[in-house]
Amino acid sequence: MLENMESAAAIRADAEGHQGILNLLDFCRGMAILWIIAVHAAHGGFGWQGVHVFVVLSGFTLVYARLTGNVKRSWREWYVRRAARILPTYWLVVIAGFLLVLLMDALAPVANNILSTSDHVWRLTADLTFLRNLSYRTMLADPNSALWFIGLAVSFYLAFPFLYSFVSNNQRAWALIGFLLCAVAAELAYRALAIFLLDGIPVGYGHGFLKFFGRVPRATEAVAPGFPFQLWAPFGIFFSRVGEYALGMVAAAALACSSGNFSRMLINRWSALAGLAVWLAGNALIYAGRSAWVFGDLVIAAGLIVWLLNLAEAARRGISPLFRVMSWLGVWSYYLFLTHLLVGYASARLYTLWSGSAFTVLLAYALVIALVVISCRLLRRLDQAEYPTMFFVDRSSPGGPSAKAL
Repeated sequence: MLENMESAAAIRADAEGHQGILNLLDFCRGMAILWIIAVHAAHGGFGWQGVHVFVVLSGFTLVYARLTGNVKRSWREWYVRRAARILPTYWLVVIAGFLLVLLMDALAPVANNILSTSDHVWRLTADLTFLRNLSYRTMLADPNSALWFIGLAVSFYLAFPFLYSFVSNNQRAWALIGFLLCAVAAELAYRALAIFLLDGIPVGYGHGFLKFFGRVPRATEAVAPGFPFQLWAPFGIFFSRVGEYALGMVAAAALACSSGNFSRMLINRWSALAGLAVWLAGNALIYAGRSAWVFGDLVIAAGLIVWLLNLAEAARRGISPLFRVMSWLGVWSYYLFLTHLLVGYASARLYTLWSGSAFTVLLAYALVIALVVISCRLLRRLDQAEYPTMFFVDRSSPGGPSAKAL
C-alpha cells in the first residue's frame, strides 16, 4: 500500500510490456482496502485480512522494483525517498485527527468526554513517533485505529535493506527457500512467545471470520492489565509478520528470475483452488485455540494472496469494468486507508451529538463520503508534490541529488 508511488509506478511501467502478475497488483490492493473499510463499517467479518495483502505486496513491490530498476540508489537515498513519501501525509493525518478529537470534545458535554486533553496529547505524541503499537491501550485507539499499520510498515522499511541483502545476493532456488524458511521460523517463534507469555491475541482475530461463526477463544490472563505490551500490541511490530513479508520478497525474486514460468505456476485454476483451501484452513485456525494462532496469520496470508491474484486475472479476462474499478481503488488505497476511519469517527460523533434522527444519519453518511473524497485528493496531491522530497533531501553535499532526481 505504501508503495503506491515510485515502486508501484515502476512495476506498472514494467508490466506494460507483458501480461502477468504485475498487472494484477492494483486489483488486489483495491479488494484489500474495500474489505478493510467494510469490516470497520460492519464491525465484523474477514475484511481485516486485507492487511495481509498489503504486507505481502509491500515486500513484493520493494524487492521487484529494486531488482529490476535501472537506477541503483544508495540505501541513504532509499530511506530519504521513503521518509519523503510517508512522513508528510502521515503526520498531516495524525495532526488532523488530534484537532478533530479536540473539536468533538468541545462540542460534546463534558460528562461524555472519557479522555482528558493530556491523554490526547500523549496519543498524538505516540502517533508522531510511531510508538502507538507499543501499548494495547493506544494501538487501536480512536479516532484512527488504522494508523497502527503505518508503524508496522515503518518497521519493515527499517529492516528492508538487511533482508534485501539476502535476497539479492542469493537468488538460487535453494537459497531463497532457506531465507523464507528462516523468516517463517522467526515469525512463528515470536508469535508463540507473544501468545503464551504476553496474553497475545493477533490483530483482527476479535472479528473472526464471519459474524455467525461466533467468537474466537479468549486470550489468557497471565499478565497484569497494567503491562502495556500485551494482547494485540505484540502483533504490531516487525517480527509478528516477517514470514508474510518474506513471502512477498521471495515471490518478487522468483518473478524477476523467471517471469513466465512463475506466472504460469501461480495463475491457474488449480492454484486458485489450492489458495482458497489454504485460506479457509487458516481461518479455521482462528477458532482452534491459542496454539493454532501461532500459524493462523501466515497460512491466511499465503492462501489469500494466491486466490486473490487468480480472482484478479479472472476479472481482467472476463469482467473488465470490475477489474478497472478495483484497480483504480488500489491506486488510491493508501489514502483511503489513512482517512476512512477518521471521517467515520467524525460522522459517528456528529450523529450522536445531533440525537440520531433519520436526517442526521443521511447527513453523516454524506459527510463521510465527501470528506473521504476531499481528503484523499489532498493527500495524493501532497504525495505527488516536490515539496516533501525537497524538505528531506540533503543539498549540502556537492552534486547531491535534486528532488526530481530522487
